[in-house]
Amino acid sequence: MGILARVGLDAPQPPRQAWLRTLGRFVVGAFLTAAVVLLLGLPREPAAWSVVALVVVLGETTGQSVAASLSRVQGTIIGVLSGAVVQLLLGGLWLPILVALAVLLCVVVGRLLRVGAGLRLGIALAGFFVFIPGADELSMVGWRLLSTLIGIGIALLVSVLLWPGSSRAKLNEGIAAVLADLRASVAACLVRWDPPEPGPGGATVELPPVPATLTARVTGLRALLAEIRHEPHGEGPDAEAYAAVLDGIAEAVRAADRLARSGAPGPARLARHLRPATASLEERAASLGDAIGAVLVGAAGAGTLGAPIAALADADAEVAAAIEAMRTRNVTPGADAVELLALFAVADSLLVVCDGLRRAALALLPHSKTDLTPADPAA
Repeated sequence: MGILARVGLDAPQPPRQAWLRTLGRFVVGAFLTAAVVLLLGLPREPAAWSVVALVVVLGETTGQSVAASLSRVQGTIIGVLSGAVVQLLLGGLWLPILVALAVLLCVVVGRLLRVGAGLRLGIALAGFFVFIPGADELSMVGWRLLSTLIGIGIALLVSVLLWPGSSRAKLNEGIAAVLADLRASVAACLVRWDPPEPGPGGATVELPPVPATLTARVTGLRALLAEIRHEPHGEGPDAEAYAAVLDGIAEAVRAADRLARSGAPGPARLARHLRPATASLEERAASLGDAIGAVLVGAAGAGTLGAPIAALADADAEVAAAIEAMRTRNVTPGADAVELLALFAVADSLLVVCDGLRRAALALLPHSKTDLTPADPAA
């Protein structure tokens, strides 16, 4: 480990274009903020809070900036007012008691108003302003509020109008990457369950490793939903549709995890008879996952989802028919309980993967102008 890594200076950096956009936002935002407080004639000391507020709330995307701005405003208001109220009404008490009461009031008010991330800032400000003498506190509270609002206003101006940025692209690319890895994971699990025949001379075929879980990555993508909810609605899915897409993918990922735990390899006589059904479902599920990813990254329209969705409509019946055929051919009676449990676990997990992907794809359909209802063969 190098010296820079030891002191935490090896953090990954954003691409140059994103870095330059962030640089421009901060430089222009700081200039505008300082110019506004100077033109308004605010006292230098409290006016400095405007730049602090700008830097704290200005994010890489519009959604980040709006969410941080709301938290900052909420925390500032309840914090400074809690400290001011306690100082004005109970200013004669011992200072430690005043600080404790101000913090108590801020926490209670924050709880009642359901304040989120801004509560910690409010608690800090509530205790801070108690230390300021009563006559000076009112003036400081007013300047602090005005300076904070100026900084937040400039941050919103920069992030919404001058350099808008969306979290949608990051979320779309993240979902597409998870779907690609999910496809590889399911394929690896099925190869482990039903390995290919030995090579020439009886050479053993090396099985792929057990795939790593994708659950943490799906959870990380959910954090971007809060940012999208604070962005102006543009083209593509809204936050609710994205949430439904992630719910479906999360279901498929959990099923893939169960598939990885189902054991490898499976009983050859069982796997061989189930192979046509599992291979067909794997191929169609992969096709649907690819279609979802293509729609999200803009490589295809939502109308392309209709066919792969319809292709998985009878997945349950196909697997049931395959297992019933095994029973009628007297394949399953010779299997023990462990083998049958593994068989049913593989079949059920693969079906849940297909169902989760269908749910994710269906969540995208309302955003298409194309009628995606499968045609009635009898019509």
